[in-house]
Amino acid sequence: MELNIKGETLRVLTSGTHTDGDEPTLVFIHGAGGDATLWDAQEKDLGRRHALLRLELPAHGGSSGKGEEQIPAYARWVEAVLTERVNPKPYILVGHSMGGAIAMEIVAGQPAGLVGLVLLGTGAKLGVSPVIFRLLREDPEGFVQTIDRAALGPNASSEVRQAVEASIRRCHPAILLGDFLACDRFDMRERMGRIRVPVLIVCGEEDRLTPPAYAEYLHREIEDSYRVEIPGAGHMVMLEAPEQVNREMETFIGRVTSRVPGAKNERPGHPHGI
Repeated sequence: MELNIKGETLRVLTSGTHTDGDEPTLVFIHGAGGDATLWDAQEKDLGRRHALLRLELPAHGGSSGKGEEQIPAYARWVEAVLTERVNPKPYILVGHSMGGAIAMEIVAGQPAGLVGLVLLGTGAKLGVSPVIFRLLREDPEGFVQTIDRAALGPNASSEVRQAVEASIRRCHPAILLGDFLACDRFDMRERMGRIRVPVLIVCGEEDRLTPPAYAEYLHREIEDSYRVEIPGAGHMVMLEAPEQVNREMETFIGRVTSRVPGAKNERPGHPHGI
């Protein structure tokens, strides 16, 4: 499906069981340089039981536009899609990395209809290594050829590595640079109290871009949150460990849908913030 938003064409992939009841729609937001294909494993499984929207941000995948260099600017595009396709029905935002930052930016506005939030491989602040900026400006091909070393865990399959590389190659280096600039400028730490919906926080044990300490911080700061760490997985956790991620999401969706508060897992003692 293609939506005309502010003069641009945004590609939104719809699938799953769409009903008029109270079941929430799952709205997936990809990360920097990504597109909707990175959620294929979730679509194949969760799409059998739930309504899904996998949107592609401006200048990503099949969407037109010039991209953005600020998280709030990307959030406005997603909000326009929500207004067009979801509101006022209930929905759960699912964001990976930069997509998680966009989702938190939206949730901070406490929008109507939002009943839950899933954050994968993200943080309240997303500082970016200067090495990434140097490669994107001076050697984009070198960035593509080396990003898997930072983005994937040691057990990632060749298929996962190929999927990540293919997604990045579909994104123009200038757009990718803008994405990382947006991440580097993002800082949600002073607004964590505005997240007032149930939140599932998923991180990979071997994530070097948004390490587990980021997830621990989110869990401490968000009152109604559940944290899951996936052994052996890296930053692309939804690709590297789809079965476990989908299982955790299914459990979380059940909690949200039934409106029965789940018991929080034990909060780890961690003396440092981000």
